[in-house]
Amino acid sequence: MKYDELNIDRVRNEFSLLAEELSLLYPDETFEVFVVGGVPLMTYTNYKKSSDIDIYTLSDKRLLPLLEHHFMNTRAAGMSMSFSADMEGRFLLSDFSKDNLLVYFASLEDIVASKLIANRDKDFEDITDKNVIKSVDFGKLDSIVKDELSIDLSEHNYRQLLRVYKKYLEYADKYIDK
Repeated sequence: MKYDELNIDRVRNEFSLLAEELSLLYPDETFEVFVVGGVPLMTYTNYKKSSDIDIYTLSDKRLLPLLEHHFMNTRAAGMSMSFSADMEGRFLLSDFSKDNLLVYFASLEDIVASKLIANRDKDFEDITDKNVIKSVDFGKLDSIVKDELSIDLSEHNYRQLLRVYKKYLEYADKYIDK
């Protein structure tokens, strides 16, 4: 299966398969994964398929060799500057969890903020989908951008974020219910 074929059902299945593997390898242990990127975005908003499952952090390094077989990667961990330092307190337990595998998703607003920081065309396309815009809590997003990321980012990166955020708000304005 190619990465571009992941959809919500396939993602759910991959987490189930990973949980089964873990139960065989490490019976009576529970593991945690914290997911960012496209998978939470598509579960919160019915947005498009995701190309992979971005793991932000893990509870145990023994998970690392198993991830690739389930379309999971830890590249997002290297992008930690793209996330608010306070994001971890907003992770939500997902219904993809199993008895031995707890799966947490970053909040929609943290995902949108991280995609604004990345400032790539692909990311802007993801967050300008009207289903995404209609699902965003703009008060929470504004707080993340202005209260948290103003502290977390360098002055240069924060100014760049504000330019992209302004553009995003202008675009989103036509979809936000008034």
